[in-house]
Amino acid sequence: MNPICKHQIIFVTIIAIAAAIALSAETGLIPAGMLTPQAGEAYVLSIISVALTLCGVYAMLRLMAVSKVEHEILHSPQAAYLKWSGVRMGILAVVLCGNTIIYYTTAFNKSAGWCALIALAASFFAWPSAKELEQLKEKTLASKQ
Repeated sequence: MNPICKHQIIFVTIIAIAAAIALSAETGLIPAGMLTPQAGEAYVLSIISVALTLCGVYAMLRLMAVSKVEHEILHSPQAAYLKWSGVRMGILAVVLCGNTIIYYTTAFNKSAGWCALIALAASFFAWPSAKELEQLKEKTLASKQ
């Protein structure tokens, strides 16, 4: 199986895990609202979810433009792309699943819900593909000349 295809399957699996968490909480398989944070705790959880989303989404979208990553892609394109694509999917998993868990365990913390939707929307710009690998190689070669 093509390694990029494996990454695409992992990518879809991450989104499916977040959807399974949401579906389980919505149908009552796992109790929603297990935690009832006080006002200060709810504020801290909101700040954590917003900071996690802002930092994670920015890192996920800008990762392939970091000079170290571009340098690695120039020298060993497929291996470097797969490595950094895996890192990007790890960031997606933490942000998306983390916000989904915060949303459902804290009696529907609205900011965590919106942050999960933002992460989901941003994830479509991080889809691993052979076309992206080729574009990164061309861009890196053009910038080095």
